[in-house]
Amino acid sequence: ACLNQVGWCYLESMTRHWAKESKSTLTHVISGSVVSSFRDTLCLSGEFKIFVPGYFYKAELIEDTLHPENSRAIGFIVKNDYLSNAEAQKSQCSIHEIEKLTGLDLFSAGTHLEKPQLNKIESKIGDFTWEGYVSDCPEKTCDKVYNGRTKPGKRTKLRCK
Repeated sequence: ACLNQVGWCYLESMTRHWAKESKSTLTHVISGSVVSSFRDTLCLSGEFKIFVPGYFYKAELIEDTLHPENSRAIGFIVKNDYLSNAEAQKSQCSIHEIEKLTGLDLFSAGTHLEKPQLNKIESKIGDFTWEGYVSDCPEKTCDKVYNGRTKPGKRTKLRCK
């Protein structure tokens, strides 16, 4: 909840902002969990194990349909924990870094870009503006998100043995 309602919300808000910057762009977004790293294992009815990812990623490709050379990409790899807006900005990475970590070829289909051009875009962090935009996410802290509920780190009764 702390990840989703604070820093992740901020990244989603910024994605919506970047998607509206130009009418000649297509925005491609892929989010997922890093399945090689788990934070916790929860039990459901003593029979089913639910694996809680340790990390999540978000990959964004802003494809300029009129000027493909202006297309850009940005990625984020974040720990499944409280994430401030500042920490969200610092978690920037290239799409290639996410692909190396996950073993996936994220934008191999669905774009109009040629493979060499796409590889070049995915290999670096594009130019994205963070300043001058007010997030549409409410100001929260992790304590306010849980507001009396038990935080994940203290829920020992749900862990599988």
